[in-house]
Amino acid sequence: SDVYKRQVSTQSTWGYQKIYFRYKNQKMESIQVGQELPVATLTVVQRQNGEWTRNTVSTSELFQNRCVLVGYPGAFTPTCSGTHIPEYIAQAQQFKERGVERIYAFAVNDAFVLQAFANSLNADETVAFIADGNGDYTRQLNLGCDLSEKQLGYRCRRFSAIIENNKLVQLNDENSPAMTDTSRAQTILDQLSK
Repeated sequence: SDVYKRQVSTQSTWGYQKIYFRYKNQKMESIQVGQELPVATLTVVQRQNGEWTRNTVSTSELFQNRCVLVGYPGAFTPTCSGTHIPEYIAQAQQFKERGVERIYAFAVNDAFVLQAFANSLNADETVAFIADGNGDYTRQLNLGCDLSEKQLGYRCRRFSAIIENNKLVQLNDENSPAMTDTSRAQTILDQLSK
């Protein structure tokens, strides 16, 4: 195929494409409801006492209490900036009232970009941003997508999830970078109310 030829021909120049190609063609099932999340170390960007912090934390610590994980393709992209993540920020208090300790916005971006993104959205302390810079954790969850045609490479696809005690309780997977009601804040709020 054209994708195969393009990626193989650029392997020697762009080493990451060889790794990406291997993941792209693996038939892996995404994480399922009831399963424990894989353990990894990620960078978390959050506002604490009015200041932005970047800390490296184990997912076993992040996901030990009831939280919501929101996957999105990337910082500063139109839907992520204009609708998807702002909805979660605007409704953060409602999530808290339903027993959610923290909302985590999760993307394949570096921590510095996510800090600028969070700051641009005026995110408060109830929403933290997880940087999966190399996309390794996204691959472990098998919740990624190929956006190479848009010059974005391997990214997280759009989803929302409820996690309790490091276990996946609910997964609303768009199976693409597009947004429908599936991963919107109101959908997961309704699920939390049941």
